[in-house]
Amino acid sequence: INGTVLLLNLYLSFFGFGFSNYSISTGDISIGGTGFFYAGNEVAGALLALYAIIVFKVRHNAIVAICYTFAFFIASLALMSKAPILGIAILFVIYLFVYKPIGYLKLTAITTVALFVLFDFILETISPAVDRWAYLIGEYGALTYLTGGSKRWEMASSIFTRISEYPLLIITGSGWTGFAEQNFVDLLEGFGLVGIIVFSIWIFWGVNIFKRLHNKADEYYVLSAFFLLIAVAVLAGHIIQSAMIAPFIAILANINFVSKHEKSFIYYKRLPI
Repeated sequence: INGTVLLLNLYLSFFGFGFSNYSISTGDISIGGTGFFYAGNEVAGALLALYAIIVFKVRHNAIVAICYTFAFFIASLALMSKAPILGIAILFVIYLFVYKPIGYLKLTAITTVALFVLFDFILETISPAVDRWAYLIGEYGALTYLTGGSKRWEMASSIFTRISEYPLLIITGSGWTGFAEQNFVDLLEGFGLVGIIVFSIWIFWGVNIFKRLHNKADEYYVLSAFFLLIAVAVLAGHIIQSAMIAPFIAILANINFVSKHEKSFIYYKRLPI
């Protein structure tokens, strides 16, 4: 249900409904939209987390997994954010690598046909974003752009300078602003190391899931999803403390209960409660 709501919101962006993510538009079609959700970074994180959960649920049915992948990938094109576009592609490759659901020839055929059918749509949708990306890369360099952009790094630098002047701030923080748009830097500025530990507790849950899964492929897939979300938090803001993403992080951290094949799920199902 959550996945359907999020996808429909992002698809509405193609028709000009909702908020704009980058204030880019072509004619009557909005580009870089978040639908009726507001914060682009949170929507990107939720899109990645939901995709990871849903593909895990259908991991033994490659055709269904591919259909969901295209549905979420088109939604990421609506959002026009690097994180979900690259993240979904990376997670899908990891899914294929760890589960080996179908032969690569079949996969190539299905993917080629789907891309051929959607080629004009993808090209028309992504061209304004490609122009924007090319401009920013030319202006600031590929490394700077891919790691968050010059404004984020300038703000992060000023935060570290202030901490070097007042070392106690590294423990207590100086109050939340979120201006750095890099989650760990923002948390350090706002709440110090104590805040980072409190808000990052879900990372320890993610590592702990490794012990509760009984299949190597499941372990690698879920850990990959967690590390992707952590990587997004390093380069973007409003991920770790996002209320929008929190329920899906909790599901990922307890994904052994999602699968009916897990012994722990069967055990708890039999409890008289």
